[in-house]
Formats: sequence, structure tokens, C-alpha cells
Amino acid sequence: RNGLWHGSTAPLGYVIAHRRLVVDSAQAEIVRDIFRNFVSQPSVTDLVQDLARRGIKTKRWKTKSGQAKGGRLFDKNALYKVLNNRIYLGELFYDNEWHSGEHDAIVSSELWEQAHAVMASRARRTGVRNRTTQDDHFLLKGMLVGTDGHAMTPCLSSPYLGRRYAYYVPQRDISVGAGESGLPRIAAGKLHASVWLYLRSCLRQPDEWFDALSSTLTQHPTFDRRLVAERLQKLEAKLDEFFPVVQKKLFRQLIEQVVVGKDSFVVRANLKGIFDLMIELLDERYLAQLRERLNAPGEH
Repeated sequence: RNGLWHGSTAPLGYVIAHRRLVVDSAQAEIVRDIFRNFVSQPSVTDLVQDLARRGIKTKRWKTKSGQAKGGRLFDKNALYKVLNNRIYLGELFYDNEWHSGEHDAIVSSELWEQAHAVMASRARRTGVRNRTTQDDHFLLKGMLVGTDGHAMTPCLSSPYLGRRYAYYVPQRDISVGAGESGLPRIAAGKLHASVWLYLRSCLRQPDEWFDALSSTLTQHPTFDRRLVAERLQKLEAKLDEFFPVVQKKLFRQLIEQVVVGKDSFVVRANLKGIFDLMIELLDERYLAQLRERLNAPGEH
């Protein structure tokens, strides 16, 4: 809210100095070039190919442990991630809302509006949605319950200073009375971030998921545990490059339910969703063998 940067790495176009985003002139020009060409290019595919021909890649950075990340050729997901990032308008995201930041904008509001008008036009023609909707404020809609056994209901606050805040509210507090459930209302953004941290830790270290799956599958000779773990880790490393719609689909695929208590929550994993993800990440040979094993009589 104070305009300070709290992320681990700056987006393309910026560097971090004293907890603030500072414009990197060379990277900033790449960002503006992406916006301008998106407006003028008749084809998103052509734009991605043009970026590849010119050797323009995603932001390169290192983790605290020194591991290199990013620096990949742009695909459509990475492209739309740039085009939908309001940081380039001089804003910062906190507590599920965008706030004015202290950093300089890279993209003018006019160029931003032009790009998003093009997106809206293409979405109408193709049926592919490139922007988030109100439902995207509530990734856990229909999947969240309190320890009292009742649902947590999505709720958008009334506008305040031009902003609306997203919460999950205990259903009993709505139907019976405030405080009836003994549970707090929860800021949607904070809960989503916490659940994402848990899911990403499982992707990096999937032993918990392996242990939960049927040993008939995970101990079968065709199930290469090392290979599956390696590909889950690679998926986690690329998550930030995915378009929000893709992230939401994966988020909901991996979760059966989240149970919220007074000061904690428990994630109940969707084992079928996890297994489906694992076989999607394997090559066709493994995929065919695992499906054959899965469909064999008496196997579950």
C-alpha cells in the first residue's frame, strides 16, 4: 500500500533498489515495443515469432540459492503476462487490489488502453478470454469450507476510494448473524497466496503427493518417480510465466477442498487431478503404459 516492492524479483523493465522498482531503460523499451507491436500486429503468433527472431526473451533472474531462472523465449502465456501487468502503469498489487506505486510507469495509459481494446476485440472474435473476470477474484469458489462444516461465501466489498476488496465470509455469519461461526472473514488474495505457496512447495518436493497416491501406480515399473518429480519441478519453475487463466485451471485441478479454521487452513488435495497432471507431463510412452495399467481389471 505504501508503494514499496515486496517481490523476490522485479518484472521485465525494472530492477530493485532500496525496496523500490527502478526503470531499466533497455528492458523498458522491450516492454513498450511489445505493447506497440501487439497493437499493430494482426497476429499474436506472428508477434511471438518476431520476438523469437530478434532473440528477445523473458526476464532473467537468480534465486537466493543462485539458481538461474527465466531467460526463455516468449510464448503466448508470457506475452499476455506482460500485457496484463498493471505494474507497467505505475501500480503495485497488494491484498488482492492494485495500488499506486512509487515507481515510474513504463507504458502510457493511452498505449495500455489501445492494447486492451485489441484484446477485447480478439476475445470477441475467437471466444478466448485474455482478461480476468470477477470470478477470478475467488479461485476457491465452491471449494472452501470452515471447520464448522459450512461453506465460505465469496464477497466483494462496496467500493471505497475507487477500490473493492475480495473476501470469503463464513456462511453462518451471513445466514444467522455476525460472529455465529466463530471463524474470521478472510481476504481472498492472502488465502490464495498461502495456498499457492503450499501447492508450489508440493510441486518442488512432491513426496507428499507420491505417498498419497495408490502404491499400485507409484510402485509400478512404468512409473518413473524421478522423472515425474523432475517435470513437476520444471512446471513450478515456469508457473509465473503462465497466463492467469491457466494458473487458475491448475490451481483448481490440484485442490479438492480447503478447510479454514480460526487461525489455520488445511488443503485437501485432488488425487485424480494430481495424477492427471503427472501423466500429462510424461511423454507418450509413459502415458500409454500408465493409462493401460490404470484401466486394467481390478486396478484403481
